[in-house]
Amino acid sequence: MLEPERVTFLERFVASFHIPFYWGCLLLAFFFGPPGAILSVYVQTYNLDEAIARTVHLFFGMQLPVWQGVAGLCLLLVILFYFLYMIRYMRLKLVAAESLLLSLSPEGEETFHKVFGGVSRLGPPIVIDVILIVFFLLQAVSEVPVNFVVFGTAPANLVFIVVSFPLWFLIFGTFAWVYFSSILGLHKLGKKPLKLKSIYEDRMLGVRPIGSLSLSLTFTYLAGLSILTLVPLVVWPNTSSPSYTWLLSVLALLGVVFFFFPLNTIHKKMLDVKHREQEAYRKLFSKAIQKQTESRTQVSESSLSDIREVLIRLTTLLTVGITKEEAAAIPTWPFDTPILGRFSAMILSIITILIANIILRQF
Repeated sequence: MLEPERVTFLERFVASFHIPFYWGCLLLAFFFGPPGAILSVYVQTYNLDEAIARTVHLFFGMQLPVWQGVAGLCLLLVILFYFLYMIRYMRLKLVAAESLLLSLSPEGEETFHKVFGGVSRLGPPIVIDVILIVFFLLQAVSEVPVNFVVFGTAPANLVFIVVSFPLWFLIFGTFAWVYFSSILGLHKLGKKPLKLKSIYEDRMLGVRPIGSLSLSLTFTYLAGLSILTLVPLVVWPNTSSPSYTWLLSVLALLGVVFFFFPLNTIHKKMLDVKHREQEAYRKLFSKAIQKQTESRTQVSESSLSDIREVLIRLTTLLTVGITKEEAAAIPTWPFDTPILGRFSAMILSIITILIANIILRQF
């Protein structure tokens, strides 16, 4: 059985450098990103300006002012590094939450490995890699050959293109797979008959780790999307394709869906618990009221020695009333206001960048 503790292919590849993972990702981003492309041209021409110009044309399909082209290439470097590094980050986030999620799993570790074991699989990222390559070639079938020719057809240029472009798509594919499979795993876990805690142990019934993990994963996804939205804003705001803006808008909307998708089943379970508790305390409240009415009749017809029993019943009535209010305050989603605030801020920032890109394209 696969386990989420098992590292992904790209993690093993970076680990083969035998340096800290952070530096390994940075090194890989440099060699197979824009700096590597510039180097592959520079070793032939020994002209840095020409190397930068040809690399800019390779990635953006147009000639840009030097500062704008360099800014765009730096942004691409950040994107490549971010998506590569966050593959490990998301997987480790999942592994770190294992002990908390095991307390909810009906079958313990077996359930955890069953729903999250596919995170480290290599097959799905390769399939995504192939799909992205085909989509990329079909989307710009007339521009890609021209960009490649402008970049160069020397062996160093061809090696860079043949190796780096599939690697880029594999990085994006692995990032997408780790994210989606983790979200899907949370959804599958939520559908299990979870061992929820009592409201006396935890007001959120012990499911807060699911909400926190969903936020961490979605926040990582949306942060990467935010960087992607900056590309047209920095490089070509006046000529960027509307389809790219619409694609980013759809991906942002999916981010909202992906955040709530694994939490919906948890929401239903929490809602059921809340309704049961409210109904139970409603019955207790009715019984306490009935006993209190009976006690008043008994006191008026008996001696004052029964006052102690009446006070006990009054105390019970007040306790039931307070507990009833506590049951009404049980949340129905596995997250609190700060979590929702951070999520809303990220969505708002993406929307702001997209709107800015649309406005700049009009001028």
